Amino acid sequence: MPSKLGPHCLRPTRSAREMIDAGCRIVKLVDDFGLAPELASKPGLTLIGRVYAHDPRTAEEQRGEDPEAAARRFVDSQKEKYRLNPAIKIWEGHNEPVWGSREDMEWYARFEIARLKILADMGLRGVIACFATGSPGDIELWKWFTPAVQAAKQQKGILGLHEYSSPWVWWMSGKFQMNPNEDARDEGWTTLRYRKIMRNYLKPAGCDDVPIAITEFGLDRVSPVPQGASTGNWRTNADWWGQWDGSRDPIDYWRGGGRDAEQYYAEQMIWYDKEIRKDPNVVGATIFTFGWTNDAWRDYDIDDTRVASHLNDYIRREANVADKAAAAPTPPVTQPTNNQITQPPITPPQPVIIVTPPPSGSATVGGNLLRNANFDEGHYRWHGVPEIVIPNEWDFWHAVHTTPRLERQDQNFDPPECVVWQIAGAPAEERSLFFLSGDYCLKIFKGWGVIWWRLFQTVNGLTPGQRYRFTAPIYPDLVMAYEEGKGKVFADDPLAGEVRLSAKSGGKEVETGWLDGAKFPFGKYTHFTLDFVAQNASAEVSLECRGRWGLINNGWFCDSMKLEAIGAASTLQPAGTPTPPRSGNLLQNPDFSGGTFQPNSAIRNMEAPNGWTFWNATENTAKVAKQTESFRPPRAGVITPANAQADDKDGLVGGIPRAYRVVGNWRAVWFSLSQKVSGLAPGKRYRFTAQMMPDPVEKYAPPNNAKQFVADPDGGEVWLKSQSSGQKTETHKRVNADFKPGGYVAFTHEFTAAAAEATVTLEVRARYALTQNAWYIAEARVEAV
Repeated sequence: MPSKLGPHCLRPTRSAREMIDAGCRIVKLVDDFGLAPELASKPGLTLIGRVYAHDPRTAEEQRGEDPEAAARRFVDSQKEKYRLNPAIKIWEGHNEPVWGSREDMEWYARFEIARLKILADMGLRGVIACFATGSPGDIELWKWFTPAVQAAKQQKGILGLHEYSSPWVWWMSGKFQMNPNEDARDEGWTTLRYRKIMRNYLKPAGCDDVPIAITEFGLDRVSPVPQGASTGNWRTNADWWGQWDGSRDPIDYWRGGGRDAEQYYAEQMIWYDKEIRKDPNVVGATIFTFGWTNDAWRDYDIDDTRVASHLNDYIRREANVADKAAAAPTPPVTQPTNNQITQPPITPPQPVIIVTPPPSGSATVGGNLLRNANFDEGHYRWHGVPEIVIPNEWDFWHAVHTTPRLERQDQNFDPPECVVWQIAGAPAEERSLFFLSGDYCLKIFKGWGVIWWRLFQTVNGLTPGQRYRFTAPIYPDLVMAYEEGKGKVFADDPLAGEVRLSAKSGGKEVETGWLDGAKFPFGKYTHFTLDFVAQNASAEVSLECRGRWGLINNGWFCDSMKLEAIGAASTLQPAGTPTPPRSGNLLQNPDFSGGTFQPNSAIRNMEAPNGWTFWNATENTAKVAKQTESFRPPRAGVITPANAQADDKDGLVGGIPRAYRVVGNWRAVWFSLSQKVSGLAPGKRYRFTAQMMPDPVEKYAPPNNAKQFVADPDGGEVWLKSQSSGQKTETHKRVNADFKPGGYVAFTHEFTAAAAEATVTLEVRARYALTQNAWYIAEARVEAV
């Protein structure tokens, strides 16, 4: 039988057409369906379409709706595209939804069942699920989605999954694991994960023969990866492969001395093809991607590369080669007969306690004041980041690669991965280790990465003068090695793990200071506590953990947090005068050294600075006068001399250590950065300043590629705005008329505070799709005049 590899097309390309002509069995078209009419007549070809969703944009956005009504609204939003492209009979739904609870998965199953029926009534078929790589993180949640898979089987639908890995396609499958003693046999946690799902969850439900399509496949960022290895798209990994000798590869090419990175990537995908061909119900896998529509996907594109040509030759050769059968699967996990998860009784280990010495008379006088203290009351994706799932009612912070290193730290900080882990998905032997109460605990980790994170919550309704105790049970799972017959070997340096508790109330902050491994053990729970006196009716309590070395696993578990009143309340001295207004620069993260977050998980090369709110116009934003191309999302992030591309060096002139860069190449962009500032004195005058370099380049002129900037003043506009207690003021400037491009300019705006708080906004609009619409911001300030 022919190969099961095929193209994932963001647009029609020459190499994609060659792969189709070579005889591939599957093609996926995304929002550009020009190839569809000529593909419809090809025998044995599965043609799948996906329409970019706009309103509704995501499944998570629809979660509060009735699932059947939500499915109808989704189909109604796309059915005109279905009508205009009758050659496509199979359509995907939402892309890469992320769910973390049984209730979420049951809702989404009902949504997909309803969507399948609506499509069937239209004479169409559906691809369901389309979950991201390794999602849902709690694999046990699949048992609540099986009704949708059963419906797909009945309605001739397809189960869609995404499978990526890094730095090789086979990483985290079989014996290629972080723990050298682990062997997943012919299954995997990222690629070949579909076999775990098929055998352990679909087979007991009688639907393991449902057609499965891997509708996105290739290399992308995953974690953990081997020490020192890269993670990301194939071009990113190609730079690192030169350090690898191929000695443990399951294929011969690199191990045998081949050193063409493009052929190596193709050979990895051929390895995967030979695996999925062992499973008759796997329709195929579409390679992400052929063509690109925005810069986020440029480095994933394999069009006009040796990757594509090598794969096309392979597909031609395999046209008449028989598929091999899969190995006999391991027995499936026994499923409870009544949909109840049976759990062994949990006997928590006796805790070690570190206590800031309490005053005399420290008896507890109230219940737990924290909301969602044991993490059983739901969770969410922090700032929309799929890898960071945080319990409801809690907020989060983490260090990033630009955060200054600690003493003896030898690599930059990485973003952690966070999972609200359900006990049903934990191995039986780990349930009594990590779960102290309820059904969930919080797991924060990074393989081979250095992480520093903070979990915090603001609590109201406190009694001023009352003493409170904050308790945080922590299990540091800091593993420096795995030894055969022994298992985990925990870090032997006390500084490998540090913990700090803090509490802020009424302008006062108390903390434990950093406690390291000399004061508590790794590999077991410690109950850390902090006592403080409430200065007013609210307090922010915070748990902070860090490890300064890239261990095999930098892991932290926590569960059963507590805040309770102790002893009797005392009387606070009345304040003689109001708290004086703050002075100096009142902005948080004003020079962008305090890290970034991802404001939109669907746009991977857009980061916003911590402490700021980022907004951008999209294709749906109305055009303005003289504009011809629609607005499109920009790329955005912090650049430094270490990571800046050649084109960005101008944004770091004069020794500037970093700048926040927002850029759109050949696209119109419109964006803003906002921040709420507190501690103002009502009636006082303040100045908002942004040091920014406008770089709107219309073209590069020969012979030296000199920049020729946009001439029309409407080609670059800047607003500085403020709003305080309903009073709004702004300053508007235009390129060439009010400022010159190509160098840093101090944009300023003055306003009078009408209250103790104000929101300041820097807004930029570039209405023309220039060769480069770049804007570099070195610093922002708000200070009293």
